[in-house]
Amino acid sequence: MAIQVVNQSHSFWEQKSQGKAKSASGSFGDELSATLGKSGEKAGEDIASGKESTPENKRLSVEEIMQMIQSRKSEILEKVKKGETEPVIQIGGQAYTEKQWKRMLESFDDSEKDIKDMIREAIEKYKKEQAERAEQTEEA
Repeated sequence: MAIQVVNQSHSFWEQKSQGKAKSASGSFGDELSATLGKSGEKAGEDIASGKESTPENKRLSVEEIMQMIQSRKSEILEKVKKGETEPVIQIGGQAYTEKQWKRMLESFDDSEKDIKDMIREAIEKYKKEQAERAEQTEEA
């Protein structure tokens, strides 16, 4: 789903999503769906019964958009107050929390160790083959 600005009149449109709808309770997308007139309960019932429907493109007012943004800001503020947020490390186009960053570095270190082990084994194998060839040439 994407929201785009049309000209300078600040008209907002929801584009039809393609494929299956994702269900995540309490998400910004659910709030957007609710604002568009499709309640979260009805959406949950539709998904559970296999009657997923894609809403038609509907025009959103500036007030509705501002209300959604304000409620999302409130959610974020509550998370910060409760200490449920983590610092984020920005790396190029990617951003990682400290926990994700540590996990990624551990994974990288493990991969690097595996590669070093494979190189060591390949060198040992090469040395053995060279020693065997040297013995065969001495015998001949």
